[in-house]
Amino acid sequence: MSELSAIIERLSNMHSWNIHEVKNEGMPTAWYEVVGMSIIPDLVIKEEGLQEQAQAISAQIAHWGRLVAQCKRVVDVVEREYRIWRDTLKMQLIESAEKKMTDKSLDAAVRAHADYRIWYVRMESVEEAYNATQAVLEGFKAKKDMMRRIIYRREEDGVATLSL
Repeated sequence: MSELSAIIERLSNMHSWNIHEVKNEGMPTAWYEVVGMSIIPDLVIKEEGLQEQAQAISAQIAHWGRLVAQCKRVVDVVEREYRIWRDTLKMQLIESAEKKMTDKSLDAAVRAHADYRIWYVRMESVEEAYNATQAVLEGFKAKKDMMRRIIYRREEDGVATLSL
């Protein structure tokens, strides 16, 4: 199984995901829903349209590269906001404690807090969006590499060439 085939298989089994954007207020909001199945046709190399695909592949890589960077920014923002929430909660716990709390007991208290699950799910969601978007980008990079090999093979066989 080629690298691209593995990526296509992963995408076909994925649920849709949201790519978020960071608004002026600094908080990420859902911006664009990606459906993995809708990307698959763009990842498949079609012999009849090889020239058009070669012309489009750089734009596709740039597009998904930008989305990966955007997803990474959202992960960073959500992690920062989680750390602020966690550290504020720890300070409140320390100030209200009758005796000194250990790091272990502080961490356990944070995980036991009702809002911890909300933060956990939120982090998981943005990390999965980042990973899924990264997989799409890697798929387009693999497609470019495979197209390059096809073109080189054609060149060796004396068929008209196309360069990437």
